[in-house]
Amino acid sequence: MLLSGELTMRARAKINLTLDVTGVRPDGYHTLDTIIHSVDFGDDVRVALDDAIRVRCDTETYMARGAGAASLSCDGFSAAPSSFGFVKTPSAADIPTDECNIAYRAVIVFVEAAKSRGGVPCAGASIHILKRIPVQAGLGGGSADAAAVLVALNRLTGAGFSADELREIGARVGADVPFCIEGGAARCTGIGEIVSSLPSLHTFVVLAKPAAGVSTPEAYRLLDTTTLPPHRPDTDAAEAALRRGDVRRLGAALANVFPVPSQTATLIERMCTHGAAGAGMTGSGSAAFALFETQTAATACAAALSAQGKAQGDIPDVTGGVPSGWPAHTAAFITVTTLSSFTPCNRADGLLK
Repeated sequence: MLLSGELTMRARAKINLTLDVTGVRPDGYHTLDTIIHSVDFGDDVRVALDDAIRVRCDTETYMARGAGAASLSCDGFSAAPSSFGFVKTPSAADIPTDECNIAYRAVIVFVEAAKSRGGVPCAGASIHILKRIPVQAGLGGGSADAAAVLVALNRLTGAGFSADELREIGARVGADVPFCIEGGAARCTGIGEIVSSLPSLHTFVVLAKPAAGVSTPEAYRLLDTTTLPPHRPDTDAAEAALRRGDVRRLGAALANVFPVPSQTATLIERMCTHGAAGAGMTGSGSAAFALFETQTAATACAAALSAQGKAQGDIPDVTGGVPSGWPAHTAAFITVTTLSSFTPCNRADGLLK
């Protein structure tokens, strides 16, 4: 039975606490062993049933805000600004709205799955994404958007797919989509589609991304031509620390097999000097993240990163736009958030805020 209305969903970003590449399948996909945790920072995705697939993407423009700034509003969405420094969100012109957009593909796969089991599928969906998660950052923004679309369509159409079935559908869309449907914390293997839930940890996180991004396909191609480091991520140790809720031990176990770009390494070093329990790169980059035991420590780190950029003249006034000589070693994106325990498929409200 088709239901009417629309849903506005929060598509949460993710961080890889550990990331190891364990092999390459005959089809060229890489097998992984990774611990992923969702965070409360994310995109907003509005989904409504439609007779075709339509994707529209808006972004928050360049912002420089202080901690007391008022929230912004864009096309009916309420968006809390970053409290620190200069935030460069993706340009809407850089985000595809056709089959190249993973949220668009999610609709196609969902409709096919509904048809295959004899249900009454929707013909399409109208999707409006307010993009906050930086692209080419390793934060899983596209996968989170696709997961939000799948959960929304499952509710709007009354298709009744179980959580396991929805994750199977998500795996046909992208390797990170099953985790984004699950949410919280998990150890993921296979190509990322085998999701084993772990206890979530509530602690504070600083996210920072340099101006330069990293293409995931290019990162894997580079990895294939590089000798992997002898000291691989100790995923078992990270899992044990997560299960104990030990932020310090978890911070010591953060590891990523991908080469870290120099500008990301600079951000990680700066985070560690400002009291992080641990810091690392998420996904194939280029975003860095740091774990903190208190909000005070996290906000102090973010403020320091912002102040360092301002002292070098790297952070322009909000009205000035992005200068052509934006320095690669400085954070173009900084925000403070928390690890999220939100598990969409086990909540009656799905990914709703």
